[in-house]
Amino acid sequence: MRSPSPTPTPAPSLATAALCAAVLLVALPQARAINCYQCNSKVDVACAELEPPPPNGTERYLRLCKDGPDGEPAFCRRSVIKVLAANKGEGETRIVRSCGWVKHKNECYKFDDDDHHEHVCQCFSDACNAASGPGHAHFLASLLAPALALALALRR
Repeated sequence: MRSPSPTPTPAPSLATAALCAAVLLVALPQARAINCYQCNSKVDVACAELEPPPPNGTERYLRLCKDGPDGEPAFCRRSVIKVLAANKGEGETRIVRSCGWVKHKNECYKFDDDDHHEHVCQCFSDACNAASGPGHAHFLASLLAPALALALALRR
């Protein structure tokens, strides 16, 4: 007696593939490893005007961030700090690019005191703390992929 032939498995549709890609795209920023620019323009003036993408000399500042002391996932931070001169209100502006572990409720925020003014932005994708500040390309891409998947699914 002959055994039955196996039933062929149907190939995934384009909509299914697009939906899987969308899920991966949205899930990728949740990965715990992140590479951030890490430098201080007081120590290295080239830090003030980083313009990605490498290779253009900026790759030497791009380093893997470690998780925080209590296991908090790292993210990138860019701070513009104006150190005030005593009694003059003028001073030196510094750019500090670093890793962070304690998230602020806002993407960007300001802190001022008698000694300095600080404008800080946090971002959550590789190399996002370059000169242009936090990018929104990932956010737009995360909206585009599900919209494409939905459009393809509705087209059927």
